Amino acid sequence: MPLDQYDSEQMDSSSPQGLGRRIERLILRLGRARGSERFRSVGRPAQFVGLALFIVATVIGILALPDIDREISWIPLVVAGAVGGPLLAAFNGLEYAMTARALGHAVAPVDAMRVAVVARAANFLPIPGSVLVRSKALRDEGSTYREAFGVTAGAGVMWAAAGTLLAGIALALDGPWVAAVFLAIAAVALPLSYRLLERGATRATAIRRAGFLFAIESGMIIVNAGRLYLIMLGLDLGGQVSAAFALTLSGIISSAVGFFPGGLGLREVAAGAIAPLVDLPAAAGVVAVAVNSVISLPAVALLTLVLALLPRRRSGDAGQDAMDAEAVGAPPTEVRDPRASNHDPKPPIR
Repeated sequence: MPLDQYDSEQMDSSSPQGLGRRIERLILRLGRARGSERFRSVGRPAQFVGLALFIVATVIGILALPDIDREISWIPLVVAGAVGGPLLAAFNGLEYAMTARALGHAVAPVDAMRVAVVARAANFLPIPGSVLVRSKALRDEGSTYREAFGVTAGAGVMWAAAGTLLAGIALALDGPWVAAVFLAIAAVALPLSYRLLERGATRATAIRRAGFLFAIESGMIIVNAGRLYLIMLGLDLGGQVSAAFALTLSGIISSAVGFFPGGLGLREVAAGAIAPLVDLPAAAGVVAVAVNSVISLPAVALLTLVLALLPRRRSGDAGQDAMDAEAVGAPPTEVRDPRASNHDPKPPIR
């Protein structure tokens, strides 16, 4: 099958799908040129690249941290990094597994974690890396890019909905008008996310799917707010738990823009703008978010190394072989449809 008919979709190269395909094709060809056996989106080469990105991001983040002239309490900071980082990575893995399940794929927990950590590492590149990695992984499972981008976008909007809803609830007493703004945003984002997730599903399935995903995204927001609150305690920055929930929105804003490596810079600017709205000095918001961006990276880097050394499952190799051959221009007769199977097709998992 020629590359311009990949997924039977004619997409302009400037579209997100076209960009993802061009990047994927380039990576696969580079892998072939270097003689690697297979350069997979979540294979060992990508995981070690992700590990390198985490290390570089840690160094850059530490060097970019603002001066902290307060007495530091290390226990809250260690807990925020050593516990909060891997816990957030676990929720990211659950999120990917849920989006895969929505498309009818059963993904092993370890494989879901691999995709999640590589996707997070890819966010440090000046591209919408997380979206591309997750969508490429779903394409490897047998979905089309259109389906993959749709469900990934639905999860992203649900994340924003959960963040604004929880921030609005947390601020209901401390800042009613700010809470009203956040709740209004959530009121728009929730039905939008549902619309993105309901495609191809019955109403009951779509509601159940959206409910599970909302619970996962809410868990991510709660963990991130907990990390921010521990950091504010450790650095004696002041601020209430409600302020920590509001500051989590800085990460959502930076991710929505997508082309800032890891949200670097933009996340801190957003935090500086949000902090005064919740009776927190702008400088305190910037410092808390900057430290939060860096403090868990060593733990997540170690998790990435462990996942890279674990053995991979072998199911789906034939489908990936077909994609590799297709990407490097193999004749159509040598390419198997990645959805083809010697067994009867299984119904989607609902």
